[in-house]
Amino acid sequence: MRPGWLAAAMGCSVVLALLWALLIVHSYLVLLPDGLAPLWRLAGGTTVSVLCLLVVVPPLTVAHYGHLQREFVDGVFVDGPATPAAPAGGAHGPAPAAGGGPWAGVPRLNVLLLGGDADVGRPGVRTDSMTLASVDTATGDTVLLSLPRNLQHVPVWSGGERVPYPADGLLNSVYEEGTAHPGLLAPDGRTVRDPGAELLKRTVSHILGMPVPYYVMVDMRSFRQIVDAVGGVRVCVDKAIPVPRSQIPAGVLPPGCRTLTGREALWYGRSRTGSSDYVRMGRQKCLLWALARQASPLTVLRSFERLTEVFTESVGTDVPRRLLPALVDLAAGIRDAEVRSLQFVPPLIDPARPDYAAIRAMAARAVREPAAGTGGSPGGAAGTARPLPVLADGCG
Repeated sequence: MRPGWLAAAMGCSVVLALLWALLIVHSYLVLLPDGLAPLWRLAGGTTVSVLCLLVVVPPLTVAHYGHLQREFVDGVFVDGPATPAAPAGGAHGPAPAAGGGPWAGVPRLNVLLLGGDADVGRPGVRTDSMTLASVDTATGDTVLLSLPRNLQHVPVWSGGERVPYPADGLLNSVYEEGTAHPGLLAPDGRTVRDPGAELLKRTVSHILGMPVPYYVMVDMRSFRQIVDAVGGVRVCVDKAIPVPRSQIPAGVLPPGCRTLTGREALWYGRSRTGSSDYVRMGRQKCLLWALARQASPLTVLRSFERLTEVFTESVGTDVPRRLLPALVDLAAGIRDAEVRSLQFVPPLIDPARPDYAAIRAMAARAVREPAAGTGGSPGGAAGTARPLPVLADGCG
């Protein structure tokens, strides 16, 4: 995943292909008998050409994939240290973990997952999906903390102080506020690629009371393309979901388990007709879980070229390139780990009058709770004492 290593691998692959071809041609010329009939010479030349093609295609394919991966890494990820950055929202990080390795001193990695509604014919970007993935770096066990788009009285945080923001302003508009007013960010010596995402990241960090060093943002169009690139995503629809007939001719996603196309998956996670924002949030997390489980290495390899193109064009993140090798190893552990979910929705909280102190307390308790659910669970405003639900249990 390091660009220098990828360049070296590409160069070695090309050299290997040339050496194999030269070896075959040289061997043919050395062993070619004198006085060979033209027809046999043609047959021999054809055979040598086919052999050269067979031996150069694999290393050249490796070089091509290496080129695509290098473009993807350079185009999507940023320069930065190989360890998570300091908290951006003013919250104190967790206690250092023992041991060495890339996650020494980082018991949990928090990444803000954002879904933007930018698409053809939709000006501006509103982040209608905001989920913090908190990953135990030792086990891969993950807690998803989801904030509703319509959260009000938002304590927008610059990184150093609270930013004036309308009381009825919604959380999903903070991104646009940061994009329109990049000067709101308190300087911290770093170059910010996306001031809207940075302001939202710092605000979510302040709301949840935990460090949020990185974000990943995907817009609606690219999500649709990602699903199509991997051949669809299989989900179980509990009840019929109305969708626009202009998007899906049937006008509804019927109940049952099936493989959804990119367009169907998009509206499965986007439709609010006949339900609510909070039901939609649950479906969105089920989509993320299903994609993560179904995107096997073979599936990714088959769709590699298309996926790298989509990610390069449509995915935004501030994850540094030098952290990628450690993230790849961590991602392998997440596939087999337990993923639990906590949604800050009614009756747990009132989005119109949220108790931010209670939200912080519930978030802190959620990440401390044992993965098996044997310990306590978020109580807070709802006063409950049950384990966090395992995501797979609610996603069919």
